[in-house]
Amino acid sequence: MPSTYQPSPLGDPARLSLMQGLVLALGIGLLYMATTWFNRHVIQAQDIFTGVSIFFLPAGVKLMALLVARHWGALGLLGSNFFMSLLEWQAVPWPTLLLMAVAWVCIAWAVVEVMLRLMRLPADLSGMRFTHFMAIDAGTA
Repeated sequence: MPSTYQPSPLGDPARLSLMQGLVLALGIGLLYMATTWFNRHVIQAQDIFTGVSIFFLPAGVKLMALLVARHWGALGLLGSNFFMSLLEWQAVPWPTLLLMAVAWVCIAWAVVEVMLRLMRLPADLSGMRFTHFMAIDAGTA
């Protein structure tokens, strides 16, 4: 019996058109900002200390964006982090905030890419198990 598996268009983010990729990046950026707002204003009761939370939704959004959307996810995270930094720290010069956002995204993206290669997982993540996911999550934490 032949296989009926058909990969989704997001199975390989490199195959997206420029417009599709930019829309995906914008959606990821908006989702990251929304979960950050939700975490700050609704779930802040879960904070151990100010800014230290047991349940931090944006970290999961960041990891899934980098795993599933790869470079488009990194672009969306970069834009959202830079925008939120501009709003939060208005006294800091924007080039400094941009460099901080680039470092924040690139380090996590590099860890995800290196760990996927070390674990020999395909680009569509078809062989990923829970243990793989937890190891990548620990690496990006």
